[in-house]
Amino acid sequence: MKLHLGCWHRNIPGFVHVDLCDMEHIDYKSNIDDLSMFGDESVSLIYSSHSFEYFNRKKAAGVLKEWGRVLKSGGVLRL
Repeated sequence: MKLHLGCWHRNIPGFVHVDLCDMEHIDYKSNIDDLSMFGDESVSLIYSSHSFEYFNRKKAAGVLKEWGRVLKSGGVLRL
């Protein structure tokens, strides 16, 4: 599975889209710091463009930990 976090209006075929906005292509309307709908090591690629910078320093470490939880060993985080 490939995740597109904070995707807003951009729909990338083959990705599962997670964002708070209400658009037709959004698969999960959720904050991107909570991926509880996905199991541990269930994702091979996380793509997030222009969204990670909105987390402050305190929150950023927890966000990366959560994203790392769902990434498979050897998975890719592309920011």
